[in-house]
Amino acid sequence: MKPVLRYLRPYKKELIVAPTFKLVEAILELILPMIMAGLLDLADRGEATTKVIIERSLLMVGVAIVGLGTALVCQYLASRSAQAYGTDLRNAIMEKALTFDAAAYDKFGAAEIVNRLTNDTQKLQHAVAMLMRLVVRAPFLCIGASIMAAVVSPKTAIIIIVLIPVYIFLLWLVLFKSVPVQLRVQEKLDSVARLLREDLSGVRVIRAFGREKSREDQFYDACDEHRGQMEKVSFITASLNPATSLLMNAAIALIVWYGAKQVNIGGMTKGDIVAFVSYVTQMMLQMVIVARLVIMYTGAYASAKRVSAVLECEPQIVDCDDAENLDVSANAPDVRFNDVCFAYPGSPELTVENISFSMNRGETVGIIGATGSGKSTLAKLLSREYDVDSGSIEVFGSDVRKLKKSELRAALGIVPQKAFLFSGTVASNMRKGNPDADDAQIEKALRAAQAYTFVDEAGGMDIPVSRGGTNFSGGQRQRLTVARALIKNAPVLILDDSSSALDAATEAELRNSIREYSDNTAVMLISQRISAVRKADRILVLSDGRVAGLGTHEELIGSCDDYRELCISQGEVQE
Repeated sequence: MKPVLRYLRPYKKELIVAPTFKLVEAILELILPMIMAGLLDLADRGEATTKVIIERSLLMVGVAIVGLGTALVCQYLASRSAQAYGTDLRNAIMEKALTFDAAAYDKFGAAEIVNRLTNDTQKLQHAVAMLMRLVVRAPFLCIGASIMAAVVSPKTAIIIIVLIPVYIFLLWLVLFKSVPVQLRVQEKLDSVARLLREDLSGVRVIRAFGREKSREDQFYDACDEHRGQMEKVSFITASLNPATSLLMNAAIALIVWYGAKQVNIGGMTKGDIVAFVSYVTQMMLQMVIVARLVIMYTGAYASAKRVSAVLECEPQIVDCDDAENLDVSANAPDVRFNDVCFAYPGSPELTVENISFSMNRGETVGIIGATGSGKSTLAKLLSREYDVDSGSIEVFGSDVRKLKKSELRAALGIVPQKAFLFSGTVASNMRKGNPDADDAQIEKALRAAQAYTFVDEAGGMDIPVSRGGTNFSGGQRQRLTVARALIKNAPVLILDDSSSALDAATEAELRNSIREYSDNTAVMLISQRISAVRKADRILVLSDGRVAGLGTHEELIGSCDDYRELCISQGEVQE
């Protein structure tokens, strides 16, 4: 809970001032029944002259106006502070999520983070508003109305003394039953969001395989489970309102019955009965509000735990205390893998084992192997999405674990396996790689990535890009992501299967133009196609996470069985 409460600190003043104004309103609300009771007693004795009635009426109106003013001040402060708190919390979650390493993302998942950033934060924001407006006022009115009722008629207050423990027991029962169900409700909502995200992202695959019905059924099942948990919590919480009404009406009936007897024997006046009923009604109405607050805060408590889990999650990959600055002028290979071993979290087997090779400026190293051989894993280890289990990776002579992450990643131009573009324009996407790039630099990068022709034909660099780049074909998206990496002018370029959607001719042109564009760059070229890597200066062949061969195309044909089999299977050489 501490991470969530921490963001209330900037609003300490509002947290004090707003409830104070609400307390003033509550005090004035407690005064009104006494004024009314006094007026009724005067009227019962025949002493309520027109002047007295006008004076008392004006006094009541004045009290009501002052109460309204204090309530409006509280409402304004509460709304402004709650909105600001929600904004701060959302910003904190987003800032935290951007620091997560791959393992943390694997733990939460995108759908869960979105749910916690939106739905859970909204509940906490509402809880803060209610904290300022009602959390102090409602209990104060309950207690104040009870005291005022006891002052009016101590004997009749016995009814309240009996009533309060019964109601407290009901509140405790609802709290005890509803908190675990509220947690399950949020978990089921995460499942619904996760399925929805998968279905919307993979709608083309679903249609291609005709699986609409099965995915619908799966989604409906998740919704039914969420609905079932919601029905449980709704049943528990909904039972509180009728129980409260029953207690309130029973109390009023007893008060009227007992008060009538007291009036007959002179123990109470009619005004006392009106005031007592007013106070009991106030108390019970506030108890209804307290019940609703309890219900709301059980949900907010569950949300606070979920948000706190995100804010408290510390990524495993962080800058060390004595992090070094990257010296790109160092007289050392741009990249060196030294006996690297790594297994993904939770996996009993090593994904890559004893990998050693180096890359120098102006050199292209192709990495090839069967699916699952660990090719993309090497790129993730180099960019520190994960850290090696043993061995080391050096960039310009420095261990990547001792470098500042920002400087390490600034030295890497990465084209990920999944080509992703941000909504905006082509130019804005290119400036994600280099914010200071002018139109001439963008055009040069687009030409090098074989993307300028289709961009120019579509209307130029200011043409819109849909979310994820869905208004471009797969091959066009790949070429745009290559251009975005090239414009960064990083000393190390990682191309992770970045031409899989291109035809052979375009791929060859792209490969040649990349070499010309970045002639002083170390290029890691990851691919499953021999045609993509055969002209690389050296080729690293992986087999089951191990190095099966390292050399040129011609050398590997004669010395590496795995490479030769890949060549034969892809028709690059005759068997």
